[in-house]
Amino acid sequence: MEEQKISKFNASQLKILNLNNIWVDSRRYREAGNLQKVKWCLHSAEIELNVDIVKFKYDKQLEKINDKIEKSIGKDLYIALLDKEKLLRAIEDKSGKGISYSDPGEDEMD
Repeated sequence: MEEQKISKFNASQLKILNLNNIWVDSRRYREAGNLQKVKWCLHSAEIELNVDIVKFKYDKQLEKINDKIEKSIGKDLYIALLDKEKLLRAIEDKSGKGISYSDPGEDEMD
């Protein structure tokens, strides 16, 4: 019988922290008007969420947004980047790595 191994370290909290850092950087660059750095932050978020993007079948939708980003400049680029961030944040939430709402009957301490 094969022994089941259980990780002593759960990387999910690190992924959440990584994503939070990416969102903070992205916001800072967006507010400074540095859309190229926003683009690279969102690329990093896409890499962090890649498993969930594929799992929830958002890869084609994201590919369309990425194509739009590559062809856009100025205001159109800004809007395309916002669309990508909104989609990535929705995927983050859907995967349980973002906003999580508790059930009133759920035990708070698991």
